[in-house]
Amino acid sequence: MDFQSFSSLSKHYQSVSRLQRAAGAALLDLLDIRPGESVLDVGCGTGDLARRIKSLSGSGRVCGIDPSEGMIAECARLSPEGLEFSEASAETMSFKDEFDVVFCNSAFNWIENISLAVSNMREALREDGRLGVQAPATSRCSPNFSAAVGESARDPAVRETISKFRSPWFWRETPEQYAEVFETAGFKVRRAEIRHFETLHTREEVFRIFCSGAIIGYMNPDCYPGPVSEEHLRLFQERVKQSLYNQADDSGMVKLFFHRIFLVADKA
Repeated sequence: MDFQSFSSLSKHYQSVSRLQRAAGAALLDLLDIRPGESVLDVGCGTGDLARRIKSLSGSGRVCGIDPSEGMIAECARLSPEGLEFSEASAETMSFKDEFDVVFCNSAFNWIENISLAVSNMREALREDGRLGVQAPATSRCSPNFSAAVGESARDPAVRETISKFRSPWFWRETPEQYAEVFETAGFKVRRAEIRHFETLHTREEVFRIFCSGAIIGYMNPDCYPGPVSEEHLRLFQERVKQSLYNQADDSGMVKLFFHRIFLVADKA
């Protein structure tokens, strides 16, 4: 499978994004979406949570955007009528005073121009609107993944290239630092917390979870300053997979840890 973009992953994303959907469900609980409310899903992926939002909002407008052409194609294929989907990013969207809720699940860490994106989210909301964001948090959002990548980077076959890797992700280390990003843009943050998740998986499941997002950063040639060979990418993927497999206990299970930010704010 090609892991260099979300479009390349789109046809498989529905089957490998279980943790993202579970975290998104927790964010929905915090937002308490009511019948008739209009909702914008920023970074909607294949539209699974947008479909769930539609079941909560009923007659309310539900619109999903994603910068991945492949993801939007899957939204159209999987979703019933009554939902809107378009290819756009948090930085390029141009909604103004149109939604009661902006929902952003497992996408905020991928945004490049954070200040523009947050400003656009605020513009998209009506005067009394609210926003909810959930995303992997801290530079070691998954200690399991960090350990596997670190071990793989010590392999002479990939060490030189991976040492030049430039992270595409936006991280902050504390809830207060995340809150400041939104307060600077004019939001009133009423909840910001980093939750720590611990789940048990087979080693194959853990690698699939890694392949549902993180791998796209490491396998993207644009994240390296110069040319990167397909052989390097293949070897790196193999080393990470083996390292994750080695984290399994005697029963073949891996305890997976994740840190995630949950933030809810009002348009002030």
